[in-house]
Amino acid sequence: MKRIILCSLFLVSLLPLVKADEPLVIRLSDYAKKKIPIAITEFQDTGETREGLSDADRINLSLLSSLHTIVIKDLELTNWFKIIAEEAFIADLKKEGYGESDIKWNDWKAIESTHLVKGTYEFDTKTRDLIITAYLYSIPGKKILFKRSFTGKFYGSLPSVRKFAHKIANRIVEQVTGEMGIFDTRIAFIERKLEMKSDIERIKKPAKVLDTLKQQGSTEGKDSRNKEYIFSKEIMIMDFDGGNISPLTSNRTLSISPHWSRDGSLIVYTARNKKNGRWDMYVYDILKWQSQRLTSFEHWDVFSPNFSPQEDLIAATISKNDSDIYILNKEGKVLNQITSQWNIDISPSWSPDGKKIAFSSARTGKPQIYIMNWDGSNIERITFEGRHNDEPAWSPKGDKIAYRGQDIDGESDILIYDLKAKKSERMTYDTKDNEYPTWSPDGRFIAFHSSRTGMNQIFIINATGQAGSERKVTNCKYDCMSPNWSPRLK
Repeated sequence: MKRIILCSLFLVSLLPLVKADEPLVIRLSDYAKKKIPIAITEFQDTGETREGLSDADRINLSLLSSLHTIVIKDLELTNWFKIIAEEAFIADLKKEGYGESDIKWNDWKAIESTHLVKGTYEFDTKTRDLIITAYLYSIPGKKILFKRSFTGKFYGSLPSVRKFAHKIANRIVEQVTGEMGIFDTRIAFIERKLEMKSDIERIKKPAKVLDTLKQQGSTEGKDSRNKEYIFSKEIMIMDFDGGNISPLTSNRTLSISPHWSRDGSLIVYTARNKKNGRWDMYVYDILKWQSQRLTSFEHWDVFSPNFSPQEDLIAATISKNDSDIYILNKEGKVLNQITSQWNIDISPSWSPDGKKIAFSSARTGKPQIYIMNWDGSNIERITFEGRHNDEPAWSPKGDKIAYRGQDIDGESDILIYDLKAKKSERMTYDTKDNEYPTWSPDGRFIAFHSSRTGMNQIFIINATGQAGSERKVTNCKYDCMSPNWSPRLK
């Protein structure tokens, strides 16, 4: 059979098996009421005989056998689906085919599944060509909702398998909800690290050493044995579910506040200059895998840089004697100071259309959330409750702003301000500190970091506030903090 492969990219083909007037789309508001029961079977290898395979190719095939488990994890993380356990299946999968006449509809109905996912993969170990075919069925409708083929070159890496699985899960969510999933997006974040200057010896009592460094505000020091150690914060990226973690920086300094560009090719952040102790702004090029310093001020510090939607401007906090918000061009040149109020103005966040900026200000005494035109005019305060409100993040649709709010108990929670209703709704409750909210590109989820498990870890919650929807996606040794969600990536 002749195959067409487009380099190493994925080619998706759709066979339109559902009529335009017969969509199976479920309203997002229904998710909080009842989860969607779905059965997902292991994808079957339909390739030629596997006799005489090398050990490497056997490993490659074992990786492909995990496709369905990754799809399951993706759908579970949304908290919209109820995954039917494999032990409950009563259909004979070895005999059941893939066409509508082959599916044992009553067997799947008997286990209360409304949807079924099946699939096959065919891997040519000589050419490295891979074809994955995924099927989604409506059990009540007794029909195939879609059949999609994903093709590409496969060289045997788990990240490649994950990418295929994420695309399959995206299409399932698109079919069921009417909007594409976000499973192939990534999250940039900060990981706190503690290491010896000499890697020969393992650190004893790392938590105690880390606490000492925090109190001292230092990046270097000595422990009780007079051994030298380094405390750093590095910029990392991961898949939305916490998998496939990669470091972007390894500078053994403090790197903070990562923020993606709208096209997903750049990440802007700030890092502490080892020579003068100042905080400089950098941009990391994802395609080139390298950083470039954009600012190096002798007496100023730069914090919380944030790309405009048009990617030609950056809003950032610059601290001199006071902290104010400035507009810089993408090369790091200061163009304009847009706030000049006494006390701090920090944490700028652009609206999706680039016309407004949300920020936190203590101009009335306690930090509260404000919005203004991008040139600094028409400033409006929007929060009036809580003793400390900070870290605003504008939703992708521009109708809401997530932020961190602190009450009299001293703990921080994630809240969402509805710009039309002019009121806030609390997303987290009494679970230590919950900070740095960031929206998924579809506006359905919010990632944040929380200290509820001891060290800070990154969690995801449904933006509807759906009960029980909080999921931990990292398991860092020390701290994972300050997540920032990518746009949809190509």
